[in-house]
Amino acid sequence: MLAMNTERRVWLELRNKKQDQALACSFNCEHPVTDLCMTPDSRFIGVVADDRGKTQTIHVFDSFLAVRTASLSDFQFYTTCAAFFVSGNVLVTGSKEGVITFWDIRAQQRDGRMNAHWYPKDENHDRSRINRIKISNDMRHMVTAGNDFTCKIFDPNHQDLLGTLKGHRGPVLDVDISTDSRCVVSASTDKTLRVWNCDTFECLMHCIGHFGPVLSCSFGGTGHAVFASSSIDGSVRTWQTGTGAVINVLMGHTGPVNCAAMGVTGPQVLSTGDDTTVRVWDTSDGCQMDQYGRERAEQVTIPEGHAGQCQRCLLTKDCLRAISSGVDGFVKIWKMRGGHEKRINSVSFTEDQTRIITCSDDKTVRSFDVVSTTELSKIVGHVGPINNLAISPGESSWLLHGFERRGRNQSTDTCVIATASSDCGAAVYNINTGIRLQKLVGHSKEVQHVAFAPSGQVLATASRDGLIGVWDATSGTLLHMLGSGASTGMGHTGDVNGIRFTKDSKALMSVSSDTSCRVWDIADGYLKALLSGHTLPVYCLDYSPSSDRVVTGSKDKTIILWNMWKATGVKTLRGHTSGCLSLTFSRDGRKLFTSGRDKVIRVWGVDEGAHKGWTPEQGYEPMIQMTTVTKKVHDKALKPQVLVSCPNDRYVAVGYETGDIDLMQLQTHDIDLSTKAHDGPVTGVDFTKNSEMMCSCGMDRALCIFAVHFYSNSPRSQAMYKQVKESGCI
Repeated sequence: MLAMNTERRVWLELRNKKQDQALACSFNCEHPVTDLCMTPDSRFIGVVADDRGKTQTIHVFDSFLAVRTASLSDFQFYTTCAAFFVSGNVLVTGSKEGVITFWDIRAQQRDGRMNAHWYPKDENHDRSRINRIKISNDMRHMVTAGNDFTCKIFDPNHQDLLGTLKGHRGPVLDVDISTDSRCVVSASTDKTLRVWNCDTFECLMHCIGHFGPVLSCSFGGTGHAVFASSSIDGSVRTWQTGTGAVINVLMGHTGPVNCAAMGVTGPQVLSTGDDTTVRVWDTSDGCQMDQYGRERAEQVTIPEGHAGQCQRCLLTKDCLRAISSGVDGFVKIWKMRGGHEKRINSVSFTEDQTRIITCSDDKTVRSFDVVSTTELSKIVGHVGPINNLAISPGESSWLLHGFERRGRNQSTDTCVIATASSDCGAAVYNINTGIRLQKLVGHSKEVQHVAFAPSGQVLATASRDGLIGVWDATSGTLLHMLGSGASTGMGHTGDVNGIRFTKDSKALMSVSSDTSCRVWDIADGYLKALLSGHTLPVYCLDYSPSSDRVVTGSKDKTIILWNMWKATGVKTLRGHTSGCLSLTFSRDGRKLFTSGRDKVIRVWGVDEGAHKGWTPEQGYEPMIQMTTVTKKVHDKALKPQVLVSCPNDRYVAVGYETGDIDLMQLQTHDIDLSTKAHDGPVTGVDFTKNSEMMCSCGMDRALCIFAVHFYSNSPRSQAMYKQVKESGCI
């Protein structure tokens, strides 16, 4: 019924347990490698190898299959650099003599030549040399960097010269074209970088900061906003294109840094140097994320890298692999290590179902692309662990905050999130840019929960100081601090363990360790109802929009259904022999699932035979315990602590403290999937809006995604579909 185990993808490689696990594969070119290039799909790698003056050989490798697919030799000109056409069928090479050669890779033969930087009287080829060649993604521009202090832009299709970029006072060693094909950045021995307009050939920015010749440059991201550079001064710098300001100065190499590469997605910068190491940097906080290659023999925990200087490096489009080359003749492909460094506390799909947002004890928030599993962004701002996050309803992200949409439907594109941290604060961020929009300060103890109202106009924070903050989501203004004085009524006297907004965004419910559940008015900030009935701390609550009923679970082993407007308990459900850990309503409000420390999942519902035609709007007085579902009762270690219902009311996901995850049919209560997803307790589960995917996170720092497929040709699926259809759910 479910295609789960075959399509489960573990996104994050937690840590290399062995040194050789970091190295995916390597190619031996037998001669020093002087340049690398890669096709846009990151599959084929072009390698320029120096046969010690005899001839230059260009190798083409398939990085997916780890095989060599072609070898091209130029006996007439000394090849220095190479670049692929976007199609991947044509390879372009530049030479020491200033000549550009076009190669047909399939036929493995020369397809044409043109003069680019050739000077007839340059006998030693000091001025004619082409140091780098790049081709734009739209195939309109081909840019070369020459020793004659200039960059030249050609039409790669017709091989015509479009313009010459003049301004540097020394040889231009590297050049790159932005992903949107609008700008060119060049690096020179005159210690500067210049940004140029591809169409007008105008110098837009002159960047000064390095203390030695700049050896490489690389654009990052999907546009032209930032780029990175490396220098002989031992530093890697990231720059803001619009202002020319330095964003990060990354220091760690012990000698010249020969190359720096930025990824299209993700915050990583890759660098290689004369110290034989390949280093991965995080531009969010300027820290070194990883290192391949040892500077000293005693660094046994670091994977063994190149035997000699590292010359060039590349990052794949998805930022999951790093490619490096050296004078030892090897091209090595490394598996990038990403993800959180400590336990993940919360996980959520965005409404457009394209990204997953997570927060962790490592004080960061990260977003991941669902399709490519790439880490898109990393937000660093809190000084304490981040306990919880909330995503603003999609429409409010651009409507209230005035942001530009990313090209998706305006009702689902989400970019605003809120976080709750142990540093006693909360914050609102733009997840697309990583910029903090608002800092919410007002609590005296750690903030445990945060939630947006369905309207997206306000958000609430709950803290261990017993107070609940209500904030304007746009301006960050504190509207009310519930429970802090006479104007807001009597507040909680213990930790606030959970908060939920009503469907009309006019009221807020909260539960606390002081054994109470309270209902607050959002507009005026006063206490509307005090729901008392539990005798021990209340740990969890859920709200059923179909009937405006709220349910709470407590350490006193009871579950109480409340009419929050009358401040009365509708029904007390007894059955657990230990405290309740989590609970959830089915989306139609007809069933309630609870789990406790007694390692039992209980399903509560209505006796349809005695109460025909019952609807949630009639209240939950007739609710009884329908059945008891136990998970491997002989294994006493399994304690269900996370319950989440599927939006289409087909399944309930159950997460255990052992890392197991079950998918239980909502109608028949059969277990369709039981898998060991994590090496520690499951801390969060979420479904996409269309119920086709599920993700989970745990204390093992891993994030897993599952594809949930419902096969209608299965007899069991057909029986379940019939039951669901008859119940009116679909």
